[in-house]
Amino acid sequence: MIVNLFYDQKIDGQNYNGFPIGYKDDIEPLMNFESNLTEAEIKFNVITDKNHKITDDQSLNLYVIELVRHKYAQPDYIFQNISMEFKHLMTTKKLKLMFYFPDAGLDLDVMGNSTDLQHWCLNLHQCASQYGFDSAQKYLVTGDCLLPQNYQRFINQNKILPQHQFSRVFGFSYNDYLYYSNLSKGYAGQYADQLGQVPMKTKNFLCYNYKLAMHRLMLISELHRFDLIQDSLVSWNMALTQNSYIKHLPADYYEMLREMHQDVNSAHSEMTSEDQEYFSALLDHLHWYAKNMKPIYLDWPENLHFNQPTGVAVHFNPQHYASSYFSLVTETGLCEGGSLHITEKIFKPLAHGHPLIVLGARHSLMQLRRLGYETFPEFFDESYDDLTDGGARVKAVVQQVMAFCRLTKKEKDQKFALVQPKLEHNWHHFRNTTKTRFSQRLQEMFMQIYLN
Repeated sequence: MIVNLFYDQKIDGQNYNGFPIGYKDDIEPLMNFESNLTEAEIKFNVITDKNHKITDDQSLNLYVIELVRHKYAQPDYIFQNISMEFKHLMTTKKLKLMFYFPDAGLDLDVMGNSTDLQHWCLNLHQCASQYGFDSAQKYLVTGDCLLPQNYQRFINQNKILPQHQFSRVFGFSYNDYLYYSNLSKGYAGQYADQLGQVPMKTKNFLCYNYKLAMHRLMLISELHRFDLIQDSLVSWNMALTQNSYIKHLPADYYEMLREMHQDVNSAHSEMTSEDQEYFSALLDHLHWYAKNMKPIYLDWPENLHFNQPTGVAVHFNPQHYASSYFSLVTETGLCEGGSLHITEKIFKPLAHGHPLIVLGARHSLMQLRRLGYETFPEFFDESYDDLTDGGARVKAVVQQVMAFCRLTKKEKDQKFALVQPKLEHNWHHFRNTTKTRFSQRLQEMFMQIYLN
């Protein structure tokens, strides 16, 4: 099957569907759709002729809008800039419309939590109807592994009529392949030589934190409170966006801290005495730390700027993995809205011979096991992965980290030696299956869209 990609405009090889003619600024150039097709070895044609006649029933005809962050809140902007010619092809079901964002950050918020993108999907449905796209076959792709079931809950909660719904939605993430494709071949060989060996460990754990996020602030504050940073490798760059660093916490974070206090106070009577004491101390220290925190840099100075959008995502320092026992991964978010994102942050330790514990969405470990990876109950009580409350997961993860750090050097070395077969399995599994799985998922998605 060949995919035909229809463009209203394409500038410097970039897809500008959904933008005004001539618009060329403010796009976040993620790993784009055509790159995904090329990497997956899927044949495609580019069509920019608005008078093109679709006669071939053996091809999948797609008009792809790559959702970038600055457009989430204004979907009317998107529909206004679709040409009348291509709109006619869509509403007569000759051309299919896809909204594409194979990354973390687009949540449907089916649990009712307030976010800055809370209504983006509802607005997208309303604008599609407002601009006359109800009869078009529309598809949504995001990095949420649970998108199909979350979308069903979303349309039920918001009473979206069948004629307004997406024809299909797909949870598809490119993050594992993004990291795989950027790994240096030299390092891959270097690590292969170390398989089966137990390197000298001098640090307890590795914990990368580049961008500012509330769950990361909570974690770093707790690591500071329990004096767990000094003997570990922890970064805290305090970046708002890539290459945009801050010295002080933004005002909206103090508002979030006040809301957290209110939530804890409201739930106080339902907590155990242990939880009451723990979260009271957590919030007290968090307020202090928020006012006094400073950036922590591991392997680059604060003025180092990445020239590529994937710079932070694919950056690694092999010595960090070699000198520490495990990775404490802070995922993109706690995903209390019901989504599940697995990004390059989780795949990094798997690709570098590291056990891991994850502060992220519920059932992150379960998803890794579904993908064929091993997790590490030899290191941690992994029941934290089943906890529904984000605050409870923070507490459980910190407690597991503390328990490991209190072990003797001999006990830590023994645990690391015990999981060597799992580390080798994960390394081989990442190297040998990532590209194939990426290609298969894309091909299966396109076939389902074609047959729909």
